[in-house]
Amino acid sequence: MAEETKTQDMEEKVTTKSVVTEEVKEKLEDAATSLVEKAQDAKHPWYTKVALYIVAVILGGGAFLFANFGDTIMAIIEKWLNGLAQ
Repeated sequence: MAEETKTQDMEEKVTTKSVVTEEVKEKLEDAATSLVEKAQDAKHPWYTKVALYIVAVILGGGAFLFANFGDTIMAIIEKWLNGLAQ
């Protein structure tokens, strides 16, 4: 009985991490897309466009990392925060 409860808790925890990871990935993708759209505006000077594209690439890279390694990243962040709490 106790093992079933542990298994259910672990499944819920993994599902929660997966949902959070997916949300973070989507937010990063949306932010990168928004920055690219702003950079395409003709009224911005060239250096502003370059800065927007650089930030968009960084956000896109973060989205890629969360898409592929999101659960691992969330586990590392969780351990890090637990270490800070102690």
